[in-house]
Amino acid sequence: MIESPDAPDNVNHVGDFLGGKLIPAQLCTCNVPCAKYRECSQPLAREKRHLEDRQKSAVEAKARRAKDLLPEGFKEQVDRQKLADPATHDAVMAEPYAHRLVLCLAGPTGVGKTRTACALAARYFIERSAEFTFISWSEFVSRSTENARDASESRLVARLAHTPVLILDDLGSGRATMVTGSVLTALIKRRIDEGRVTILTSQYSMTDALAGIAKRQDAEAISRRIHEKGSVYVFERRREDRAT
Repeated sequence: MIESPDAPDNVNHVGDFLGGKLIPAQLCTCNVPCAKYRECSQPLAREKRHLEDRQKSAVEAKARRAKDLLPEGFKEQVDRQKLADPATHDAVMAEPYAHRLVLCLAGPTGVGKTRTACALAARYFIERSAEFTFISWSEFVSRSTENARDASESRLVARLAHTPVLILDDLGSGRATMVTGSVLTALIKRRIDEGRVTILTSQYSMTDALAGIAKRQDAEAISRRIHEKGSVYVFERRREDRAT
């Protein structure tokens, strides 16, 4: 029983798990492959299998935790074949963690913006242990308005500014007050200054979404920060969907 010279030294367990390709490694050239690491009499091969088992278990535990953090309706892995714009989905999913601090996903309803945002946040959690928070625009507007009544606006900003990854879903989809605009401006500015990742989704262009939310100077300030520290991805409908 000898160790296989072709066994890889570094296995990308996270990448294999997300791609659905995580399979047990064959660490030795037995006629009958070992079922468990304890059954292999070769110490080095046994220890490698033990390490892989622990790494696999850690990835699976993180995947379960990420699923718990995701909102209802977005807990399952994305089937890119069912997406309207899989190419843009792939481009977003390739974003390295914290390379861009604001990721704006724009496009019409039903093209996969929220699913992509959730999948990216889950990937960051599995790879980097970066906890994430999901909040819809309607909830954000409601909380910012309620907090303004009791002068606790800063507490809302502090709570959402603290999470390593924030998903703010469906930006600009409902009526907002100027209080909401000022809270959003303070939140995005603080998150950028502290190097935290914010993922925004909207059915509108970011310019149009911000114009309907914040004061002109605030909207311009947010747009500038996004241009400096972020990226904008525009999702398109399938051709057959656009034709109907």
